[in-house]
Amino acid sequence: MNRAMRDLLDSTLDGWYTYLASWEAPGELGASGCELCSESLFSRLDGLGDWPHDIVHRLVRDLTTAVRHVHHSLQEIDEGEPDDRLAHSAVLARHAEFLVLSAIETRRDEMIDVLEQCIEPALDSYLRAECERGLLEIFAADDRDHPVY
Repeated sequence: MNRAMRDLLDSTLDGWYTYLASWEAPGELGASGCELCSESLFSRLDGLGDWPHDIVHRLVRDLTTAVRHVHHSLQEIDEGEPDDRLAHSAVLARHAEFLVLSAIETRRDEMIDVLEQCIEPALDSYLRAECERGLLEIFAADDRDHPVY
């Protein structure tokens, strides 16, 4: 990985880590209906599927932007004059996505560690509070001291 790619990835992940540090539960859990995430290879990175959608969506959005930057750079350095520019651009786009995906895979353990350190405690706290609230509602007594269901 060259220096420019490393800097782009560092910047992208730093922005995502900053977002994670300020994230608050409950977050958006389901990705249904999100076209960006449903079509992106980045949303299928091993270990990301168990986290709230807004966390994964932010990463997918940022990595998609990084792919656009890499794609643009590849187009700038491409010296060929292909007959079919559109097809050639599509090849470069797939290559850019592969480059970013390969680079991000080398950081997967670091990313999962940050998720576990920043998000897991917030989710645990939120779920504990919601369980306690639910139990209080289930076992609340009316004026005859009978549980209200």
